[in-house]
This record gives sequence, structure tokens and C-alpha cells, in this order.
Amino acid sequence: KVEEEILDNVTKGAGLLSDNNIIQKVLQITSDTLIVLDNNYRCVDLLLKTDNPILNERKDIVGEDFLKILPLETAKLLKRELQYTRETGVTSNVNYDLPLDDKMYYFKMIIHKFDDDHLLCQYRDITKRSNMKGRLKSSAKALLEVGKVAQIVQWSYNLDDRELLYPAYSSLEDSISLNPEIFPLALYLEAIYEEDRVLVENFLNTRSKNSVTIEYRVGQVGAPFQYMRSKKYAKVDDNLINGFTQNVTDFMN
Repeated sequence: KVEEEILDNVTKGAGLLSDNNIIQKVLQITSDTLIVLDNNYRCVDLLLKTDNPILNERKDIVGEDFLKILPLETAKLLKRELQYTRETGVTSNVNYDLPLDDKMYYFKMIIHKFDDDHLLCQYRDITKRSNMKGRLKSSAKALLEVGKVAQIVQWSYNLDDRELLYPAYSSLEDSISLNPEIFPLALYLEAIYEEDRVLVENFLNTRSKNSVTIEYRVGQVGAPFQYMRSKKYAKVDDNLINGFTQNVTDFMN
């Protein structure tokens, strides 16, 4: 019945999103800005909820080729996803750059195949979110660089899994990773001077609510040692210990 009403509305030239029965179906899918495109990517109907230089209340894009109002490179990427969804019926969910003269914008486009002749697109302006993400990433990288200079690494240790998690700078590998790295305790102990391994293992596995600091050596017999100072914070979680380690080799030398 809904498909018959769609065809009837199209035949009469009425907007798809003006029919109450159809809008109920639409609202079950999304509450974003909604754009209905035909197979030629022409906007045949619109529910506008986004205000930016491309989509705003002052610009009527109904009847226009939606791709032509976008920058060329962005239009190429979006056209590929529109074709993919139209041919396969698989929903596309991709973020796009929107470079304009004044600044860079960003938007998310979720594309659904509505029927054989139409695509229903959810357009969401994500500029503020993307800019905030970029600023946070820059700040995090700056903090990691400070940690690298001071050769300090934060870590967490899971008592049950016996695994160390390094979310930032590794003083052993002298590298920075924005993605956490997990090391089994057994693997970590292999890098520690043999006589200090029991000290480190007990330090990590003792379930104490007090803050504790130890010093130990990294390296093998016959090679220069690296000297480490580790401190674990007062434990507040039954299975997780947090702390930091600093390479103090220069200081010790």
C-alpha cells in the first residue's frame, strides 16, 4: 500500500515527504536532515534540519542535481557511494570533507535505498565534532611528546589477565603510539635484567592499596643497562593497577 501511495504521489508531482503514511516510515529510520534523491541524483524532496553553507534555509535545492552543489572531489566520493547503495541495497555510512572558501566543513551521509527509484539520505553536519576531535588529538599528541622528552610512560596492569597496557609513549621502544599497546607480563619480564624480574613481578601482582615505588634494570648481561623507576598508584579497582615508569638512566649515570 505504501509503495502504491509513493507511485501515486510521484505521478501527481507531490513531494514524497508530504504524505503522512510515508513520513512515519521515514521517521522510523532517521531524525536527521533528510534528502530524497532520484536515480539521476536530483533532489526530489527535502526535510531540512541542518544549517551550513551548503544546506540552509535560504537555499532551495529541490529539483537540483545534489552532486553539483558539492565540491568536485567530494561529489565524486559521494557519487560512488550513491551508486553502490542503489545497485546493492546496502546502506552506506561515510564521513566527507566539505572544503569551502572560508574554512573546512565535514558531514556524514547515511544512504538508504528507499525503493527502486529513490535513495533516502541522512545528512548530518559534523563540523563541530570533527574540529573538537582534531583539537583533542593535537593536545594528546603534545602531551605524549612531553612524556617522550621526560621518558615517562603511563601504564595499566590487569591482575587477572597479567597484561600491561601502554596508552602512549614506550620508554623501552622510544616511540609514541596513539593506540594502546598490550604486553603480556611474561614478555615484559624478558626485557628485564634477570636478577630484578622477581622484584618487578611482585611489584605488579601484589594487591596493595598503597602507593609503591621501585627501581630496576632493563637489559642483559654484557650490555649497558637502562635504569627504570616505576610507581603504582593507590589501587582503587580490584583487578586494575595504574602507574607510570620513567627511564632514569641518564640520572643514574
